[in-house]
Amino acid sequence: MISVVPLLKKRIKICGVNIDSRKAFVEMSNFIDTYNIKPYIDRRFSFAQLPQALACMAEGKHVGKIVVMQHA
Repeated sequence: MISVVPLLKKRIKICGVNIDSRKAFVEMSNFIDTYNIKPYIDRRFSFAQLPQALACMAEGKHVGKIVVMQHA
């Protein structure tokens, strides 16, 4: 059991990700393809800007995805 008091005092965020089965992933991918769903990209960074991208993500001020590309 984890005590949340130290986390709250330091304002630490914990984010969990639930990874489902491969079948669920395939179904989700098919749904995304069928309905042409596109993610909202908030910012794009070059690989050289990785520290800025990580800082942007840590600040949590982005609305959509943060993308790091080999060539921006």
